[in-house]
Amino acid sequence: AGYGSEENYVFIIDELEKTPLIPYGMYQKELTRKYKNSPTNPSNWDYLEETDQFIKPDGVVYSFKNYSRRTDKYGFKRDFKIYEADNIQDTEELEKLAKTETGRQKQIHYNPTWNYFKELIKEELHSEEGSRIYAKRKIDVEPVFGRLKSVFGVRRVHVRGNQAVQTEVGFLFMSMNLTKLAKNLGSKT
Repeated sequence: AGYGSEENYVFIIDELEKTPLIPYGMYQKELTRKYKNSPTNPSNWDYLEETDQFIKPDGVVYSFKNYSRRTDKYGFKRDFKIYEADNIQDTEELEKLAKTETGRQKQIHYNPTWNYFKELIKEELHSEEGSRIYAKRKIDVEPVFGRLKSVFGVRRVHVRGNQAVQTEVGFLFMSMNLTKLAKNLGSKT
């Protein structure tokens, strides 16, 4: 799940022309009933397309304010739509709910591209072929690291530097393979 990012999805789709089957960080959490029903989650808010506004379940109205572009430390650019709670709400109570503790208007930052990719990934992972491939990947790759952690008790490497880390991890994998070999040889006799 650590590889499911907007930058990686853009690369896989645009450069490699493949379909990514990598879940993003919040994928499992977004499948829960609690998340789907949470009033703090903007995807559960009403959206008025004609006025470009979000309405929170408590009644606070967020209107489109401006576009924003952020560049991360690797140079990847993300485009956001910023929605800000309106200064004038229907009641005084809603006006209080529209402000932060410091008295500023609350905002939400909406990334249409990221939301598009999230929906695409959900569809692909829930499709018959996608779920089959993803399930196979979890069986093939993940247990090796789970075994390394649970059976061998490895939580981190104890050396520094690329060569030293490669050597230590090589010894760990070799010991795992020798353990499997010994188990297989023992079962044949």
